Amino acid sequence: MSDDKTGVAATTAAINTAAPAAAETPTTGEDRYIYLGPNRLRDGLQMNQVYIGGLPEFAIKKLEANFVLIRQLFAPIEKITEYQQAVQTKGTPQYVAYMQMLGVNE
Repeated sequence: MSDDKTGVAATTAAINTAAPAAAETPTTGEDRYIYLGPNRLRDGLQMNQVYIGGLPEFAIKKLEANFVLIRQLFAPIEKITEYQQAVQTKGTPQYVAYMQMLGVNE
């Protein structure tokens, strides 16, 4: 892992334009998302917590200024396996978002 912030910034910019966020999907009262990021208990986020009825906008709005890809860490329940693999795959939007939340610049 390097300290090159331009690599993360460039990757983040590319992801922001190429990958739709989970929140872009219209929500219904039964939509369920699971948070796959690191624990941020002071901000109300716990790994593997399920949110019913949509994303936890209270936490996302609070953190989005510092972690622009945070929405990538909320997986629709029906895509949990895909998202769990993506969090562990270098270069994916979910991986970059997870690293941002940990404060790691790659």
